[in-house]
Amino acid sequence: MESKKKFTDMVKSLISKKILIIGDLMVDHYVFGEVNRISPEAPVPIVDVSSYAFKLGGAANVVNCIIDMGGEPLPVGIVGNDDYGRWMIAELKSRGVKEACLLISQDRPTTAKTRIVVRGQHLMRVDYEKRDPIDSKLMNQIIAFVENNVEEVGGVIISDYEKGVVTVNLLEKLIPLFKKFDVCIVADARAGNLLHYSGVTIVRTNTTRSSKATGINFINETSLRNIGLNLLTHLQCEAVVITRGKDGISVFEKNGGLTHIPATKEVIKDITGVGDVVTSTLTLALASGAKVVDAARLANCAAGIKVTKLGTVTVSTSELKDWLIKNESFYP
Repeated sequence: MESKKKFTDMVKSLISKKILIIGDLMVDHYVFGEVNRISPEAPVPIVDVSSYAFKLGGAANVVNCIIDMGGEPLPVGIVGNDDYGRWMIAELKSRGVKEACLLISQDRPTTAKTRIVVRGQHLMRVDYEKRDPIDSKLMNQIIAFVENNVEEVGGVIISDYEKGVVTVNLLEKLIPLFKKFDVCIVADARAGNLLHYSGVTIVRTNTTRSSKATGINFINETSLRNIGLNLLTHLQCEAVVITRGKDGISVFEKNGGLTHIPATKEVIKDITGVGDVVTSTLTLALASGAKVVDAARLANCAAGIKVTKLGTVTVSTSELKDWLIKNESFYP
Protein backbone atom coordinates (compact mmCIF):
# COMPACT_ATOMS: atom_id res chain seq x y z
CA MET A 1 0.00 0.00 0.00
CA GLU A 2 2.94 2.33 0.64
CA SER A 3 4.06 1.90 -2.99
CA LYS A 4 0.52 2.55 -4.26
CA LYS A 5 0.32 5.77 -2.25
CA LYS A 6 3.73 6.84 -3.60
CA PHE A 7 2.55 6.60 -7.20
CA THR A 8 -0.89 8.14 -6.66
CA ASP A 9 0.81 11.02 -4.82
CA MET A 10 3.22 11.31 -7.76
CA VAL A 11 0.31 11.80 -10.15
CA LYS A 12 -1.10 14.55 -7.94
CA SER A 13 2.29 16.28 -7.91
CA LEU A 14 2.35 16.56 -11.74
CA ILE A 15 -0.23 19.34 -11.64
CA SER A 16 0.94 22.93 -12.19
CA LYS A 17 4.57 22.05 -12.94
CA LYS A 18 5.94 24.48 -15.55
CA ILE A 19 7.76 22.72 -18.39
CA LEU A 20 9.71 24.46 -21.16
CA ILE A 21 9.32 22.67 -24.51
CA ILE A 22 11.80 23.48 -27.28
CA GLY A 23 11.54 21.83 -30.66
CA ASP A 24 9.81 21.28 -33.95
CA LEU A 25 6.19 22.41 -33.70
CA MET A 26 3.99 20.70 -36.30
CA VAL A 27 0.44 20.54 -37.56
CA ASP A 28 -1.08 17.13 -38.30
CA HIS A 29 -3.71 17.60 -41.03
CA TYR A 30 -6.03 14.66 -41.72
CA VAL A 31 -8.13 14.37 -44.88
CA PHE A 32 -10.79 11.66 -44.79
CA GLY A 33 -12.68 10.37 -47.81
CA GLU A 34 -13.73 7.56 -50.12
CA VAL A 35 -12.26 6.10 -53.30
CA ASN A 36 -14.76 4.96 -55.93
CA ARG A 37 -12.94 5.65 -59.18
CA ILE A 38 -9.55 5.98 -60.87
CA SER A 39 -8.43 9.25 -62.39
CA PRO A 40 -8.64 9.45 -66.22
CA GLU A 41 -5.49 11.62 -66.12
CA ALA A 42 -3.22 8.98 -64.51
CA PRO A 43 -3.61 5.53 -62.92
CA VAL A 44 -4.20 6.96 -59.43
CA PRO A 45 -7.25 6.86 -57.15
CA ILE A 46 -9.53 9.88 -56.82
CA VAL A 47 -10.36 10.66 -53.19
CA ASP A 48 -13.77 12.20 -52.61
CA VAL A 49 -13.18 14.20 -49.43
CA SER A 50 -15.83 13.81 -46.72
CA SER A 51 -14.13 15.59 -43.80
CA TYR A 52 -10.84 16.86 -42.45
CA ALA A 53 -9.23 17.61 -39.11
CA PHE A 54 -6.26 19.49 -37.69
CA LYS A 55 -4.24 18.37 -34.66
CA LEU A 56 -1.16 19.55 -32.83
CA GLY A 57 1.85 17.43 -33.80
CA GLY A 58 5.56 17.06 -33.12
CA ALA A 59 6.69 19.22 -30.21
CA ALA A 60 3.21 20.78 -30.20
CA ASN A 61 1.78 17.37 -29.27
CA VAL A 62 4.17 17.34 -26.29
CA VAL A 63 2.62 20.67 -25.31
CA ASN A 64 -0.80 19.04 -25.55
CA CYS A 65 0.34 16.12 -23.38
CA ILE A 66 1.68 18.46 -20.68
CA ILE A 67 -1.64 20.35 -20.62
CA ASP A 68 -3.75 17.21 -20.22
CA MET A 69 -1.54 15.96 -17.40
CA GLY A 70 -2.16 19.18 -15.52
CA GLY A 71 1.19 20.81 -16.18
CA GLU A 72 1.86 24.29 -17.53
CA PRO A 73 3.71 24.20 -20.87
CA LEU A 74 5.98 26.94 -22.13
CA PRO A 75 6.40 26.23 -25.87
CA VAL A 76 9.38 27.54 -27.84
CA GLY A 77 9.54 27.08 -31.59
CA ILE A 78 9.05 28.40 -35.12
CA VAL A 79 5.95 28.71 -37.29
CA GLY A 80 5.59 30.10 -40.78
CA ASN A 81 3.64 33.14 -41.89
CA ASP A 82 0.90 30.89 -43.25
CA ASP A 83 -2.51 29.39 -42.45
CA TYR A 84 -1.02 26.42 -40.61
CA GLY A 85 1.00 28.75 -38.39
CA ARG A 86 -1.99 30.94 -37.63
CA TRP A 87 -4.06 27.85 -36.82
CA MET A 88 -1.40 26.60 -34.40
CA ILE A 89 -1.13 29.92 -32.57
CA ALA A 90 -4.92 30.08 -32.20
CA GLU A 91 -5.17 26.43 -31.13
CA LEU A 92 -2.52 26.77 -28.43
CA LYS A 93 -4.30 29.85 -27.08
CA SER A 94 -7.61 27.97 -27.06
CA ARG A 95 -5.90 25.15 -25.12
CA GLY A 96 -4.99 27.64 -22.40
CA VAL A 97 -1.32 28.26 -23.21
CA LYS A 98 -0.69 31.54 -21.44
CA GLU A 99 2.88 32.18 -22.47
CA ALA A 100 4.98 31.04 -25.41
CA CYS A 101 7.81 31.92 -27.76
CA LEU A 102 6.27 31.19 -31.16
CA LEU A 103 8.53 32.96 -33.62
CA ILE A 104 7.14 33.63 -37.09
CA SER A 105 9.56 32.95 -39.92
CA GLN A 106 9.04 34.68 -43.26
CA ASP A 107 11.04 32.13 -45.24
CA ARG A 108 10.10 28.83 -43.55
CA PRO A 109 6.69 27.17 -43.73
CA THR A 110 5.00 25.79 -40.65
CA THR A 111 5.95 22.12 -40.57
CA ALA A 112 2.77 20.24 -41.51
CA LYS A 113 1.89 16.70 -42.48
CA THR A 114 -1.26 16.04 -44.49
CA ARG A 115 -2.41 12.43 -44.19
CA ILE A 116 -5.03 11.17 -46.62
CA VAL A 117 -7.08 8.42 -45.00
CA VAL A 118 -9.61 6.22 -46.79
CA ARG A 119 -11.77 3.81 -44.75
CA GLY A 120 -9.24 3.83 -41.94
CA GLN A 121 -6.30 3.13 -44.27
CA HIS A 122 -3.46 5.62 -44.62
CA LEU A 123 -3.31 6.22 -48.39
CA MET A 124 -0.72 8.99 -48.67
CA ARG A 125 1.16 11.65 -46.71
CA VAL A 126 2.17 15.09 -48.00
CA ASP A 127 4.80 17.03 -46.00
CA TYR A 128 5.30 20.80 -45.88
CA GLU A 129 8.65 21.59 -44.27
CA LYS A 130 12.08 23.12 -44.48
CA ARG A 131 14.78 21.14 -42.72
CA ASP A 132 17.82 23.39 -42.93
CA PRO A 133 19.00 25.00 -39.65
CA ILE A 134 17.27 28.17 -38.49
CA ASP A 135 19.20 31.40 -38.96
CA SER A 136 21.18 33.11 -36.20
CA LYS A 137 18.51 35.80 -35.70
CA LEU A 138 15.83 33.23 -34.80
CA MET A 139 18.30 31.25 -32.69
CA ASN A 140 19.28 34.33 -30.69
CA GLN A 141 15.62 35.18 -30.10
CA ILE A 142 15.06 31.69 -28.70
CA ILE A 143 18.12 31.99 -26.44
CA ALA A 144 17.00 35.40 -25.15
CA PHE A 145 13.51 34.07 -24.34
CA VAL A 146 14.90 31.04 -22.52
CA GLU A 147 17.34 33.20 -20.51
CA ASN A 148 14.41 35.34 -19.36
CA ASN A 149 12.30 32.35 -18.28
CA VAL A 150 14.69 29.60 -17.18
CA GLU A 151 14.39 30.36 -13.46
CA GLU A 152 10.62 29.76 -13.55
CA VAL A 153 10.55 26.28 -15.08
CA GLY A 154 10.70 22.92 -13.34
CA GLY A 155 11.94 20.97 -16.33
CA VAL A 156 12.86 21.17 -20.02
CA ILE A 157 11.87 18.92 -22.91
CA ILE A 158 13.83 19.15 -26.15
CA SER A 159 11.61 17.60 -28.83
CA ASP A 160 13.87 17.32 -31.86
CA TYR A 161 12.41 15.95 -35.10
CA GLU A 162 15.38 17.20 -37.15
CA LYS A 163 13.41 19.99 -38.84
CA GLY A 164 16.09 22.61 -38.18
CA VAL A 165 15.00 24.31 -34.96
CA VAL A 166 17.32 22.43 -32.59
CA THR A 167 20.84 23.08 -33.88
CA VAL A 168 24.23 22.18 -32.44
CA ASN A 169 24.88 25.88 -31.79
CA LEU A 170 21.58 26.21 -29.91
CA LEU A 171 22.36 23.17 -27.75
CA GLU A 172 25.84 24.51 -26.96
CA LYS A 173 24.24 27.70 -25.62
CA LEU A 174 21.24 26.23 -23.79
CA ILE A 175 22.52 23.06 -22.11
CA PRO A 176 25.08 24.93 -19.93
CA LEU A 177 22.38 27.50 -19.08
CA PHE A 178 19.96 24.82 -17.88
CA LYS A 179 22.70 23.09 -15.90
CA LYS A 180 23.65 26.39 -14.26
CA PHE A 181 20.11 26.67 -12.89
CA ASP A 182 19.94 22.92 -12.07
CA VAL A 183 16.98 22.37 -14.41
CA CYS A 184 16.26 18.79 -15.51
CA ILE A 185 16.69 18.42 -19.28
CA VAL A 186 14.94 15.53 -21.06
CA ALA A 187 16.02 15.09 -24.68
CA ASP A 188 13.83 13.27 -27.22
CA ALA A 189 15.79 13.32 -30.48
CA ARG A 190 15.97 11.45 -33.76
CA ALA A 191 19.00 9.27 -34.43
CA GLY A 192 20.85 11.82 -36.59
CA ASN A 193 21.07 14.39 -33.79
CA LEU A 194 21.09 12.10 -30.74
CA LEU A 195 24.84 12.18 -30.14
CA HIS A 196 24.81 16.00 -30.00
CA TYR A 197 23.01 15.97 -26.64
CA SER A 198 26.02 15.63 -24.38
CA GLY A 199 25.32 17.01 -20.91
CA VAL A 200 21.53 16.68 -20.80
CA THR A 201 20.00 15.03 -17.73
CA ILE A 202 17.95 12.27 -19.39
CA VAL A 203 17.84 10.93 -22.93
CA ARG A 204 14.54 9.33 -23.93
CA THR A 205 14.86 7.25 -27.07
CA ASN A 206 13.76 3.93 -28.56
CA THR A 207 15.53 0.79 -29.77
CA THR A 208 15.52 1.83 -33.45
CA ARG A 209 16.95 5.32 -32.94
CA SER A 210 19.48 4.30 -30.29
CA SER A 211 20.71 1.40 -32.43
CA LYS A 212 21.17 3.67 -35.44
CA ALA A 213 22.88 6.41 -33.41
CA THR A 214 25.39 4.05 -31.77
CA GLY A 215 25.92 1.74 -34.74
CA ILE A 216 25.14 -1.29 -32.54
CA ASN A 217 22.57 -3.68 -33.98
CA PHE A 218 19.75 -4.40 -31.55
CA ILE A 219 19.47 -8.18 -31.38
CA ASN A 220 19.00 -9.21 -27.77
CA GLU A 221 19.38 -8.07 -24.15
CA THR A 222 23.18 -8.02 -24.45
CA SER A 223 23.16 -5.69 -27.46
CA LEU A 224 20.55 -3.50 -25.73
CA ARG A 225 22.83 -3.23 -22.71
CA ASN A 226 25.75 -2.24 -24.96
CA ILE A 227 23.59 0.42 -26.65
CA GLY A 228 22.50 1.90 -23.32
CA LEU A 229 26.00 1.95 -21.86
CA ASN A 230 27.40 3.45 -25.07
CA LEU A 231 24.92 6.33 -24.89
CA LEU A 232 25.56 6.88 -21.18
CA THR A 233 29.29 7.09 -21.75
CA HIS A 234 29.11 9.28 -24.85
CA LEU A 235 26.47 11.71 -23.59
CA GLN A 236 27.57 11.89 -19.94
CA CYS A 237 23.94 12.03 -18.85
CA GLU A 238 22.31 10.83 -15.63
CA ALA A 239 20.17 8.20 -17.35
CA VAL A 240 19.12 6.79 -20.71
CA VAL A 241 15.49 5.68 -21.01
CA ILE A 242 14.88 3.34 -23.96
CA THR A 243 11.31 2.50 -24.92
CA ARG A 244 10.97 -1.00 -26.36
CA GLY A 245 7.38 -1.25 -27.59
CA LYS A 246 5.71 -4.46 -26.40
CA ASP A 247 8.77 -5.17 -24.21
CA GLY A 248 8.31 -2.06 -22.09
CA ILE A 249 11.02 0.39 -21.02
CA SER A 250 14.66 -0.05 -19.99
CA VAL A 251 16.38 2.50 -17.75
CA PHE A 252 20.19 2.78 -17.73
CA GLU A 253 21.52 4.93 -14.88
CA LYS A 254 24.88 6.63 -14.51
CA ASN A 255 25.35 4.93 -11.13
CA GLY A 256 25.30 1.53 -12.85
CA GLY A 257 21.65 0.72 -12.30
CA LEU A 258 19.76 -1.11 -15.05
CA THR A 259 16.02 -1.63 -14.72
CA HIS A 260 13.74 -3.37 -17.21
CA ILE A 261 10.10 -2.32 -16.81
CA PRO A 262 7.66 -4.72 -18.55
CA ALA A 263 4.91 -3.26 -20.73
CA THR A 264 1.39 -3.18 -19.32
CA LYS A 265 -1.19 -5.72 -20.51
CA GLU A 266 -3.48 -3.43 -22.53
CA VAL A 267 -4.57 -4.36 -26.04
CA ILE A 268 -2.67 -2.17 -28.52
CA LYS A 269 -4.81 -0.22 -30.98
CA ASP A 270 -2.44 2.56 -32.07
CA ILE A 271 1.10 3.56 -31.06
CA THR A 272 0.96 7.01 -32.73
CA GLY A 273 2.25 9.66 -30.32
CA VAL A 274 3.13 7.22 -27.54
CA GLY A 275 6.70 8.56 -27.38
CA ASP A 276 5.40 12.06 -26.65
CA VAL A 277 3.23 10.69 -23.83
CA VAL A 278 6.22 8.87 -22.32
CA THR A 279 8.49 11.93 -22.57
CA SER A 280 5.87 14.26 -21.07
CA THR A 281 5.01 11.98 -18.15
CA LEU A 282 8.67 11.26 -17.44
CA THR A 283 9.59 14.96 -17.39
CA LEU A 284 6.65 16.04 -15.21
CA ALA A 285 7.44 13.29 -12.71
CA LEU A 286 11.12 14.22 -12.59
CA ALA A 287 10.19 17.89 -12.15
CA SER A 288 8.05 16.76 -9.20
CA GLY A 289 11.05 15.15 -7.53
CA ALA A 290 10.56 11.52 -8.54
CA LYS A 291 13.51 9.19 -9.03
CA VAL A 292 14.15 8.30 -12.66
CA VAL A 293 13.04 4.65 -12.35
CA ASP A 294 9.78 5.62 -10.62
CA ALA A 295 9.22 8.34 -13.25
CA ALA A 296 9.78 5.74 -15.97
CA ARG A 297 7.32 3.34 -14.31
CA LEU A 298 4.65 6.04 -14.36
CA ALA A 299 5.50 6.90 -17.98
CA ASN A 300 5.18 3.20 -18.86
CA CYS A 301 1.71 3.20 -17.29
CA ALA A 302 0.74 6.29 -19.34
CA ALA A 303 2.02 4.57 -22.49
CA GLY A 304 -0.21 1.59 -21.73
CA ILE A 305 -3.24 3.87 -21.53
CA LYS A 306 -2.33 5.74 -24.73
CA VAL A 307 -1.96 2.64 -26.93
CA THR A 308 -5.60 1.72 -26.27
CA LYS A 309 -6.67 4.92 -28.07
CA LEU A 310 -6.67 5.68 -31.79
CA GLY A 311 -4.70 8.60 -33.23
CA THR A 312 -2.48 11.28 -31.73
CA VAL A 313 -4.17 11.63 -28.36
CA THR A 314 -3.05 12.37 -24.81
CA VAL A 315 -3.45 10.86 -21.35
CA SER A 316 -4.96 12.78 -18.44
CA THR A 317 -4.08 12.68 -14.74
CA SER A 318 -7.54 11.31 -13.97
CA GLU A 319 -6.90 8.39 -16.35
CA LEU A 320 -3.55 7.76 -14.66
CA LYS A 321 -5.18 7.77 -11.22
CA ASP A 322 -7.93 5.38 -12.33
CA TRP A 323 -5.40 3.00 -13.88
CA LEU A 324 -3.25 2.96 -10.73
CA ILE A 325 -6.30 2.18 -8.58
CA LYS A 326 -7.43 -0.70 -10.79
CA ASN A 327 -4.08 -2.37 -11.44
CA GLU A 328 -2.65 -3.73 -8.21
CA SER A 329 -0.07 -5.85 -10.06
CA PHE A 330 1.66 -2.68 -11.33
CA TYR A 331 3.38 -1.90 -8.05
CA PRO A 332 6.99 -3.03 -7.62
